[in-house]
Amino acid sequence: MGQQENAQPVLDVRNLAVHFKTYDGLVRAVDGVSYTVPHGRTLGVVGESGSGKTVASLAIMGLIPKPPGIIPTGEVLFDGTDLMRLNREQIRRIRGRRIAMIFQDPMTSLNPFLRISTQMTEAMQLHLGLSRSKALDRAVELLETVGIPAAGRRITSYPHQFSGGMRQRVMIAMALSCDPSLIIADEPTTALDVTIQAQILELLKKLQSETGTSIILITHDLGIVAGMCHHICVMYAGKIVEKATAGELFARPLHPYTLGLLKSLPRLDAEAKEKLTPIHGLPPDLIHNPPGCNFEPRCPFCIQKCKTQEPPLLDVAPGRASACWVNVENNEPR
Repeated sequence: MGQQENAQPVLDVRNLAVHFKTYDGLVRAVDGVSYTVPHGRTLGVVGESGSGKTVASLAIMGLIPKPPGIIPTGEVLFDGTDLMRLNREQIRRIRGRRIAMIFQDPMTSLNPFLRISTQMTEAMQLHLGLSRSKALDRAVELLETVGIPAAGRRITSYPHQFSGGMRQRVMIAMALSCDPSLIIADEPTTALDVTIQAQILELLKKLQSETGTSIILITHDLGIVAGMCHHICVMYAGKIVEKATAGELFARPLHPYTLGLLKSLPRLDAEAKEKLTPIHGLPPDLIHNPPGCNFEPRCPFCIQKCKTQEPPLLDVAPGRASACWVNVENNEPR
């Protein structure tokens, strides 16, 4: 990595909960999430749609609308500072400067009425105090860094004049513009073809090795995190159900949900006639959570205890944690 890894993590999330008040009841979108992101490392946060991955990242960035959102519990320690205790002006000084976010859809994140030059230089003028001309020069350098040809000419274009892959590169360049310590990449390759996906992921790895920036990679695709992330958190129904290094997770999944995600993932080494195994059923209603384990209605390993008692996330091996009453390796209760 570009920097020597520090003992203190760049981000330490502790018991973070995010709820939303609706006419139907209280939605527990994130319910007690904890994880750390070391310096110069990539953490993958994986789960299907509605698992709370994006909401947790928006809470870190201070972008949860209040109301209807509320954050009843949680600490988010960024380089030792609890972001949850900062006011709006204090978090604005950090957001975009020290923590940057690459949003899922660059076409809706970029202002269609403003040229790329205006959108890229604004943050540098605000956070770094650069003049318009110096900010423009740096913007061109960043576009060249992320692989946009003829950057000096293309920077005056509008977002619609770029392809999807090029717009995502613009978003990455904007995220890097103020040399952040942490980048949150929320589904950065969604809606891109596999060739462009590989290019974007390779670009993020290259930039991380050069700058030492830490990354949180949010995705529903375990195939993406396989070669990108050092550690992985698997989320389901607003909770983390498994933590592991990437190698350990793929070699020995310990939670039935993780196992289900892996079985539904196409593999190049599998026989052509081998069928994928879907995870049957639907995610739970986050307003009326069932008693016991949230995954129990969809779990092939469930026992009677799963129906009445919610399993805590416990360390089951060095550097590994799982929230399950069953050992999926031998199908026996823990």
